[in-house]
Amino acid sequence: MNGADAWLLPIDSATRIAVGRLELVHIVESPEYFEVPKTPNYCTRVFFWNGRIIPIIDVSVLVNKSPINSRANIVAIANYLNERTQEYEYGGIRLHDTPVLKRILNEDGIQPSELPEKWKRLSVAAFKNKAEIVPIIDVSEIFLKRGLSRPH
Repeated sequence: MNGADAWLLPIDSATRIAVGRLELVHIVESPEYFEVPKTPNYCTRVFFWNGRIIPIIDVSVLVNKSPINSRANIVAIANYLNERTQEYEYGGIRLHDTPVLKRILNEDGIQPSELPEKWKRLSVAAFKNKAEIVPIIDVSEIFLKRGLSRPH
């Protein structure tokens, strides 16, 4: 069977994004988080995980300008390579519900140019999942290019 595995991450009740199978390293339910003043509206919280401070991105706010309206308090911890330091770093993505691992077939792929404009700068690819178009997110784009990586 052709294709690859990806995690489907529900960021609100109607939208899912995807990350590669190896990019999602942990799922945390009900983390104790801390509000950080004077931060962008899509990244106002951090929490501690394995001795690290992890920023939490609310992709729904980043893209749709509206926060997740959910009782769920789930964070997916993703890793990404910081090309400047050549070290792997971690960031949290706030979720509306539990992620699901799915096999994505090559024939389900679509061109990133077919994505709505709001997803183009954050996505490396996309695929069709039934009637839904799911962007595959560039995790480093969310955390590094937005200035959210930890200082060195």
